[in-house]
Amino acid sequence: RSSPPSMSDAYSKLKVAQLKAKLKERAQSGAGEKEDLVRRLQLCDAGDKHALPDGRNPTTLKAAEFRKALASRGLPCDLSINTRDELMQSLIDALKTEGGGTSAEAGSSAGGGGGGEDADELATRLALQVLELGEAGNPEGVLSLLGAAITRATPFAAQRKAYLSLARIIHPDKLPKLGQATKAFQHLVRAFEVLTAPEAPPQAAKAAARAHTAISRSNDGCFKTHLFCPRCKSQWGSADSGVMDFDYNFMMQGLKVYCCALCLCDFGCMTAEHRCPLCRKPFEYHPRDYHRQVTCGNARCSGTFGFWLYHVPGWRTTCGRRRGRSRSGRPSSARRRRRVSRARRARARAARPRRRGARRGRSSSSLDCSTRARAAASSLRRA
Repeated sequence: RSSPPSMSDAYSKLKVAQLKAKLKERAQSGAGEKEDLVRRLQLCDAGDKHALPDGRNPTTLKAAEFRKALASRGLPCDLSINTRDELMQSLIDALKTEGGGTSAEAGSSAGGGGGGEDADELATRLALQVLELGEAGNPEGVLSLLGAAITRATPFAAQRKAYLSLARIIHPDKLPKLGQATKAFQHLVRAFEVLTAPEAPPQAAKAAARAHTAISRSNDGCFKTHLFCPRCKSQWGSADSGVMDFDYNFMMQGLKVYCCALCLCDFGCMTAEHRCPLCRKPFEYHPRDYHRQVTCGNARCSGTFGFWLYHVPGWRTTCGRRRGRSRSGRPSSARRRRRVSRARRARARAARPRRRGARRGRSSSSLDCSTRARAAASSLRRA
């Protein structure tokens, strides 16, 4: 349990009824012991000093907004496990660490809204830096813009924290005036995918994977989980998106990056939003969990599930090769002979001169012969 803010003598000397009256003025709950009431007032004061980017005191948030603010910062957001005061303390601590929270007092003294403009300018500069480093092919520099050095060897938790912090700041919905916000967000997604992508397997492993394309494990207790775009939240793999069932294997193992059919954002396994097949809530996923049975992690979901493994046809596992072609990538000998024969007949027909009296491919001599034959047959019938 995190330590509460230091209690002031003014609050500690007040009676319970007076504390409840002050909490009522701030639209806060008056339930609990005297220590809880004092701590709640201290949190309200701390929220005035470390407000949200929009200038609001975090203690004034409704339940849904409160959970969203916690989840966007990677903090626990289940009110059934922790009390609201404990979660509020963690949110205020996060705002102190970020340094991005705007002080409500400073905003009001500046005429109301000055802090918001500063936050927008900071986000715009950060988005332009992401765009510059992304175009230069520097994914490590993109994720290190907030100060912490992020490399491929950095633990996954730190990589994900840096990505979520940047995504929260430069999301295109928060920068409607910046024309390149979508492109900058795409570079951020690509940088996170590059740094978290699994290492390429050796050639021997690739050859073994081509030789054995059948399902190598059971699908008991497995589901095809739902994935969603990190930008527009549309579902990936729908019937109109143009992906096959076995593309789920490549996505969940972090082997390929796909384009969203709605907003055209390129994303992969690490940046997609994964939802539990049992409770339909988001959960943390890593490609190393693909061949395991995992638990959701949400408070009210205790089920265990795995991830479906589809059979990948042999023609799909070989790059640049389609069905009906040989291993060398060239057409088979029989098909090659038929193609040469068709080309030879076409050249012969093109080079053959066409007579003036020809009608629908039949010459005048053939027409005369058929006429004489019909006349001879009719004379024989008369005789």
